[in-house]
Amino acid sequence: MQNNRLKSPHLPPEFYPDDLLTIKDIRLTLRQIDIIACLISGGTGKTISSLLDIEIKTLEAHKKDIGGKIGGGIQEDIISFVQTSDKYALIKQHYLILLYKSEFEKQLKEHAKNSHGNFPVFKIETQQIYSNKPS
Repeated sequence: MQNNRLKSPHLPPEFYPDDLLTIKDIRLTLRQIDIIACLISGGTGKTISSLLDIEIKTLEAHKKDIGGKIGGGIQEDIISFVQTSDKYALIKQHYLILLYKSEFEKQLKEHAKNSHGNFPVFKIETQQIYSNKPS
């Protein structure tokens, strides 16, 4: 049975500063960073898959790929890897951005239900999202 539900898009690449994508000299994908951010923030499989709008199997595949890159495959290994890096605070901050995105999308969907075709225009500025980026 095919799921016709519209999937939520990833965050655009502008939401991922270059220094966020490399932890301890290991380059990670945008989605791997999203998953790591959720894991270190205490997310469970169900909450992470819901927040990122991915299947549990997809989440598990990403966790396996992350484990292969860092040399440890279980969730605790991934969390420990990040906690002992200099990127921990930055990745925690990224998790908040994922939460904001999710809430923003929920609000847009609710607004769309009540707008009767009159859609406002929204613009999101990425310059000030991460505190370590220059203004």
